Order: sequence, then C-alpha cells, then structure tokens
Amino acid sequence: MATIPNTRIGTSDPPDLCKGFALFPMGDDVRSGAVFNRSTKDLFRVSPQILVFKLNANATCGLAAGCCGPGYGLAFTASGATNGNQLSLTVNDDKIVGGFFAGASAGFNVNIQISRLQVSWNWDGWNSGIKTSWTSLGSINVGVNVDFLGTILDILLQLIAGSDSKAYTLFQKVQNLNPALLASWGFYDEKQNTLPDNSPNFFCEPSIAIPIDIVPYVEALNGIAETLKALYGSFTAGPQISIDFPLSVTPSKFTIDGVEFGNVQATGRTFTATGSGPISDNPQNIAVELTHTPGIDIGLGVFMNLTVMKFFSVPASISFDLLSLFNISVNFGPFKNSVNNTVGSMTIPGSNETAMKADPHGFIDFDLQPEPAYA
Repeated sequence: MATIPNTRIGTSDPPDLCKGFALFPMGDDVRSGAVFNRSTKDLFRVSPQILVFKLNANATCGLAAGCCGPGYGLAFTASGATNGNQLSLTVNDDKIVGGFFAGASAGFNVNIQISRLQVSWNWDGWNSGIKTSWTSLGSINVGVNVDFLGTILDILLQLIAGSDSKAYTLFQKVQNLNPALLASWGFYDEKQNTLPDNSPNFFCEPSIAIPIDIVPYVEALNGIAETLKALYGSFTAGPQISIDFPLSVTPSKFTIDGVEFGNVQATGRTFTATGSGPISDNPQNIAVELTHTPGIDIGLGVFMNLTVMKFFSVPASISFDLLSLFNISVNFGPFKNSVNNTVGSMTIPGSNETAMKADPHGFIDFDLQPEPAYA
C-alpha cells in the first residue's frame, strides 16, 4: 500500500490561461500560449541645418497586437493511497479558467533634437587641424499610447447597447498580457471548488453576450428613461444574444511511477481508478491525463438595467440556451493532454504569481500616456 500525500496538479498555479492548453489544438501545438507582434513605421525623418545649428526631427507610429488562447488552465490538490491495483484520490482546492484574450494598442512618437556645430583646433603635430563636432542643446520626446481595441469595443458597444449596458457583454479586461498592449479584452470564465459530486468533470463556460438597447425606439420605455434623467438616472433594456463555449475537463488516467490507473470514477470528491499492478511504498512521480471537450451554444434572452441618482441600480438578465432547448449539441474533441508533478509537491513546475487575471470592473475608457510609445 502506497500513500499519496497532498500534491498540487495542473497546468500552473494559480491557473493561467496563457500557460494552459489550447481548446482547439492544431497538430503538435497543444499549449494555448501568448502571441505578440509589433510593427513600427517612420512618418518622417528630417535633419535641416541652418548655419551652425541643426534640427533632427522624426516621427514614428506603431501598432502592437497580441492574443492568448482560446485555452484553459486547471489546478487541484489530490491526496490518497493505492491498494494493490486500486487508486483512490480525494480532490480539493480545484480551480479551472477558460477563454480567449486579445489586445491591440496604437502608438505615436515625436522626437526633436537641436544641435550646435562646435569648431575647435586639434593639436596633434603634423596631424593638427580644425576639428568639428555637434553638441546637443536639448531634445523633446513626446509619445502617446492608445488602447486601440478597447476603444473600438467601447464605441461599438455604446452604439448598439447604450453606455449603461457594458456589464452585460461579459467582456473582461486583463492588465498584464503584455505591457505594450496597455490592456487586453476577451471572454473569460473561472470556477473554483465547484467540482460536482460523483462526477470527475471540471466545468466552465466562457461566454460573449451582445445586448441591444431598444429603449430609445419604444415610446413607453423611452418615457421612463426620460423621467429617470431628471433623477440623474438611466434605463436600458432589450434583447441579448450570447455565444457560449461550454468546456468539460476530465482526469481520464493517472500514472504513478510508470504504472497506469484508468477507468476513473468519482464518488463525492474522491476519484477511484484501476491500475495494471501495485506500486512501491514510496512513489516519486504522478502524471495525469486530462481529456477536454469544448462545445458551442447560442443563447437568447433579455436584459434590463435601471439606475437612480447613480447610486441605486437594479440590473437583471435572463438567457436561454437555444441549441440545448432543441437537444442539439455541438462538441469538439475529445482532446488529451498530460500534466505531472513530484509526489508531495505543492508547487506546480513553471508556475509563478504573475498569472493573468480578469479585471472585475470590465470596460474602461481608453488610456493616454505621455511617454514614448515606440523607439
């Protein structure tokens, strides 16, 4: 009989979308990873000289873009024991994240430098002569960065849904995908300690929702909105369309020191599996095969948001999964990946504390920064 002490298992800890597995892997590229590119172009570059003064001026513009996913990350703690060819593991402190992020920022930079011609005599024997050099009198560098993608999304959302409907898009903001992007946007979901009893499936459902405000086009509703304006309030309502990406991840096989345990079942939060033989009393390594099945569903519902004096707010929304109502299921996969760790280790290899996390405040206005955007 071998004992498995508390061991942290997963893609990273805390789970990070950019360090997890791709929802729809292509070939051997199973990691979701982060992709980043930047392009810079000269607008102009001039160096006019007037007598002993020279002006160096140049302007550049650039675009930076990056994305992460679509993918998922998972982490959980397992402990238990083996008895002959039987494995029993209790799972705790589980967390799964899934979704996709992208960002784009535009930058503009102007650099101006004024130099003066310095003339001096260089004493060097037969090589003596006049020496000239340019001395800088000063320079000015001005740069602006704009969250390009966030600004476009904000404008589109206000056009179709009104300024008070941002929360219903389910778009999330991430600060640290890449510093050059200023911000990243996408759909995201996370679940913690929600493993269903008697089920070995971890589940999350990233979703994009598009609300359409119809209040300005319905006279009765518009009357309510106009009345609330006098109370420094607002009223938005209308249909809402969503695209959901349900994701199920199952530990389908455990391997301890080379011995495989399959046919994974769950009773409460305890996983049981059957192996090909006993293992040593002092196991060293544990690997877990993760099988994930992503899907797509379409939702249709309504939303409403009423505010008074900017302090009192009554938001509400309801949505129905259309494909599920008609017993239509669109799933992909299954796709298999593997993670491993040293038995008894509570640190997942490759983890750190810079994991990407969603900002609960959602949309913000675009950000102007008075600093060089591109060199």
